[in-house]
Amino acid sequence: MNINKNEKLKNAICYFAQRHPNKKGAPLYQTYLYKFLAFMDFESIAERGKPIFGLSYDALEEGPVPMDIYNRRDRLKNETFEFVKIDEGKYIVRPKKQANLSYFSEYEIRKMDELLDKYSKRGYSKRRACLSLCCNCC
Repeated sequence: MNINKNEKLKNAICYFAQRHPNKKGAPLYQTYLYKFLAFMDFESIAERGKPIFGLSYDALEEGPVPMDIYNRRDRLKNETFEFVKIDEGKYIVRPKKQANLSYFSEYEIRKMDELLDKYSKRGYSKRRACLSLCCNCC
């Protein structure tokens, strides 16, 4: 992954970690993060013919998972966000600073905000978000 794609990914994760708790009233759990990233890539492919992040996803029980992030979450160290283990196999994502939106196009920022508005509502379940992907993984 080139530097700008890596910075874009880190700042997208930071942005979701900042905004999701304000809308949901709960921290950003890893499963929500993975769904947001998958929706970003899949919707961009459908609308523009190319993914935003270009991550590789596996269909796991609770939806598509970017395996590179999932497998390194305990060791991922950077200045924008952190994975915090809260229980066995359960992680939340915390921002460490403000996301730098200069890495994103207007389309990408709008897409992140649309996803947050749609899936970070109070009472919206992870299962409903998974079913929205129609991946038959849950």
